[in-house]
Amino acid sequence: MMRTAVWSFLASHLDDRETIDRIGLAVSEAVNNAILHAYPDCPAGQVDISLMYTDTEVEAVIRDYGLGVQRDVAPKHRLGIPLMARLASTLEIGDAAPGTVVRQRFQLADAQS
Repeated sequence: MMRTAVWSFLASHLDDRETIDRIGLAVSEAVNNAILHAYPDCPAGQVDISLMYTDTEVEAVIRDYGLGVQRDVAPKHRLGIPLMARLASTLEIGDAAPGTVVRQRFQLADAQS
């Protein structure tokens, strides 16, 4: 459901399938991280996603209300952060008290028709 909504939003603003897939993957990874790490002992938890489009960029903000940034997670379990960093133009991850907020920006210089 979330993936369909994200990809639909992106497709309504962008023509380039590679850009849509890159942004969609980064947003999906942030949501997956929230599900796995924010609520480890709970079968359900809130994750908010907001997407903003301008002529020059797409900004995605993913926020959970769980445990917050866990700095003691072993590096081998931090595969999603390097992936998001490679996909986004900028990536910011911070505490949201409670929870975590992930802000991703994607420059669209050559992505539009």
